Amino acid sequence: MAMALLPALVLAAIPHGAAACEARITRSGGTLVFDGCISADAAEVFVGALRQPTRDVVVRSTGGAVGPALDMAEALAASGAALTVAGWCASSCANYLLTAAAVSRVPAEAAIVFHGDAGITWQQLQAPGQPPLPPPARAAIEALVTREQAFQTRYPRAADVHRRQAAMLHPAGASLADLGAPDCSGHGRTTWRPSAGLLLRLGLVDEVPATGAAAPAAGPALPAEVSPLGAAAPGDAVDPGEACPVLRGPAARQTPQTPEMPQTPPAPGSAAGAGAPPEPAALSGAR
Repeated sequence: MAMALLPALVLAAIPHGAAACEARITRSGGTLVFDGCISADAAEVFVGALRQPTRDVVVRSTGGAVGPALDMAEALAASGAALTVAGWCASSCANYLLTAAAVSRVPAEAAIVFHGDAGITWQQLQAPGQPPLPPPARAAIEALVTREQAFQTRYPRAADVHRRQAAMLHPAGASLADLGAPDCSGHGRTTWRPSAGLLLRLGLVDEVPATGAAAPAAGPALPAEVSPLGAAAPGDAVDPGEACPVLRGPAARQTPQTPEMPQTPPAPGSAAGAGAPPEPAALSGAR
């Protein structure tokens, strides 16, 4: 598929907190491009943009906050737009956006990275030796986990990813070898990075376009690690032996553009996710 070098409308370039969590959202005709970290501000712009007729969404993201990612995923599903990964989709991008899209396309060279979900983090926070959480934080996390469980019920692919991660993190009856993908240990959590071909065989994505079909055009260098908060972390002091590379090589120095893709008729209208209280630091971007 050839690149469609059409003029793009820049909807937002959003810094959020630390410089590591930024997003750029652009539109070219019926295609919406999301490039960066998922935050509440970025999700608000993304959900608003999906209220316009949208045929395709192109995403490159290392993840971000769980609640805003759920908002984006629910709006994406309601829009009926197809999702194409340009480069990588990790953490909350993989957990929610990839699994909720009506049609998902992952080029063979793309990196898809899973490393747990809100429910798993909640279990870790309740483990012996962990300090007790203040009641408001506990209530907020429980509400978020309940919302995530409802999301997994509504979107079976999300539940399947959760099941595979649970088997991976608690391998009583399964191992990473059984799941058919190598792992790397990043920041104290096991990470699952299946190939696009494996995701297709497992039924977790719909299409694997030919290499380069959604290749980004040249652009600025970007960090290539997933931080504990699921966002790019160029300044973090990371033990190289514990780091899990998202993507290296030429694609790490590129920025997504608008690829030409098969037309997928959009569903009329879109819906944003329900409002939720601010996430505690323990879960904000933890996916």
